[in-house]
Amino acid sequence: MTDQKRDILAYNGRRYFIHGVRKPPLFHPSEYGFSPYMASTDCRKGYILHLKLENNLLILHEISINLKTAMIVCGIEPVRLEDAPFSHLYSGLSIHLSFSGQILAIRDIEQMKESNNDSFCLSEIGMEVMFENGKVLSITFLNQTECAEKLMRYRKFP
Repeated sequence: MTDQKRDILAYNGRRYFIHGVRKPPLFHPSEYGFSPYMASTDCRKGYILHLKLENNLLILHEISINLKTAMIVCGIEPVRLEDAPFSHLYSGLSIHLSFSGQILAIRDIEQMKESNNDSFCLSEIGMEVMFENGKVLSITFLNQTECAEKLMRYRKFP
């Protein structure tokens, strides 16, 4: 099976890739009038979310999506993308998602290397975030070993 493109979560100036979600789905495209279609075999759902944690809330601030027909969403008109994996980009959104569950997010290793040229620490490469109605209940930072263990659990129990 082809590895899937991952949604992105920004927190404290760091970029994390979402590797697991408990109590999915994280986002319901139909609630916003979207009917995305598959981008490629590495993005079957047809969209990538760019989320951030802001004031202890889960915020959707951008979505790259494949749509046959685009529309204005929350006052934002999409940009039509040419020669890109997705047909449209909605940027500048500020949608509070009412997700309840857990997210396992792991840092972008390339970004870690760039920020620490000499060496980079693997002691806090991931985090598990618990939400209730889109509000952060807790954040647990994870080292490399803990991330690997959590990944196995998330894959066993979706």
